[in-house]
Amino acid sequence: LWYAPPELNPPVAGFTPEHAASENGEEPLRGRSDMWSVGVVLYLLLVGHNPFNQALRQGSQEAVDAEVMRLAAQGKFNRSADKWKQLHVDASDFISVMLRVKPSARPSASEALRHPFLLRRVAAKTNEP
Repeated sequence: LWYAPPELNPPVAGFTPEHAASENGEEPLRGRSDMWSVGVVLYLLLVGHNPFNQALRQGSQEAVDAEVMRLAAQGKFNRSADKWKQLHVDASDFISVMLRVKPSARPSASEALRHPFLLRRVAAKTNEP
């Protein structure tokens, strides 16, 4: 796994609101904004829809995007989906940690690699014949 050192701050040309951390465009991006996107993508893979899918009730795409950003800024992702409720506690905790609103409360990439959700998967993989 490669990640940029903290002193690098690559410019952002654009982003998709559904995957972007709420702080994008407001403060320098460090690796922890990427951890937000990891949480969004993992939620999508394990639950089957975007964590902010409740925003789809809005009329226009602009309204959907604005609602996604509002929900993200408040940390209000969909925890009522049936598949979310069926996730292993390590999986739901990992996603919840990645989707913390405050960037400094999210793990770095190296810290995330030590989360029980990933360690359990690595241990299971290495024990296979």
